[in-house]
Parts: sequence; C-alpha cells; structure tokens
Amino acid sequence: MDEQHWVSAIHLCFPNHWSAEEKIGKDFATVHAPVAGMDAMNRRGDAIVHTMIAHRPAVRFAWGLSTDTRLNHHPDPPLPMPRDRWQGRQFNSQNPRLYLRIERQVIWGLPHVNAALFSIRTYFRDCYHLKQHSDLRSSLIAALESMSAASLGYKGLTASRSAILTWLKQGN
Repeated sequence: MDEQHWVSAIHLCFPNHWSAEEKIGKDFATVHAPVAGMDAMNRRGDAIVHTMIAHRPAVRFAWGLSTDTRLNHHPDPPLPMPRDRWQGRQFNSQNPRLYLRIERQVIWGLPHVNAALFSIRTYFRDCYHLKQHSDLRSSLIAALESMSAASLGYKGLTASRSAILTWLKQGN
C-alpha cells in the first residue's frame, strides 16, 4: 500500500491569498511551506496527516486582517482590477477600514477511505467595533506586536503594522 499522502481534490470558492492550482497534488509540507512558523509541523507532516485521518473531527481557528470583507482573495486579480487594490491589505489611516478575517477550519477524518475532509468557513469582525472593547483591542495589539517578521510578511502586514497599531491604540 502506498503510504504517500497528497491533496487529491479541492473545491475552492473563496481563497485567502492562495490558489487551488498551486496546492493540488502536493503533500502537507509543500502545501504549508509558505505559511510562516510551520517548519516544525511540516517536518511532522506524515504524522499530522495520519492524525487528520484517524482521529475524531477537529475544529481550529485561523485569523488575519483585511481592509475589505470580500471573501475572494485569489492571488490573481480579475481584469481590470489592479493587484494592490485586489489584495485587501492596504490600510489607510485617513479612512481606516480594518476587519478581522476569521477562518473556522474543520478537519473530518474518513479512515475507511484513508482520507480527510478539510473545510473553511470565513467570518469577519469589524475592528472598529472590536477596538471599542479594551480587552479585545489589547489582545489584538499584543498579537500584532509579537508577530515575527515572517508572520507579518505572510499575513501581508509588514507595511501596515505600525499604522494599524497607532489606529488601534487611539482607542475609541
């Protein structure tokens, strides 16, 4: 029996800065190579895939920041949309629009066919409302201040982190 694993099928409606065509047929480590901070997990890719298949369903959450609530952020913008406008990562401190983009990710093992189903449901929270609550604002500020350069780059926040932090620290 071939123990190698790979992404065999993708149904993708709303990508978040990645595309199905770059992931299909790839193994866990290759799929997750662009994700900052995944080196240790990628080294354990085979074990993680086995856990995804053999264990009970799991739910996890991932987050990022966006300057729009458009669900589709495929890496290639539709014509004639300019790439910088399409990305949803241009924070404007003069007209601040910032949203917490939260992904609820569910992994459901299908051990009888040696596979797993992975789904994502995306939610948005307006950071204007979030920053009205000091505990939520403080948590987001702490998360942004503690991010590595690699994480900032992966999340598209390198150029805007300072402006976002200034806006968040202004409070109400």
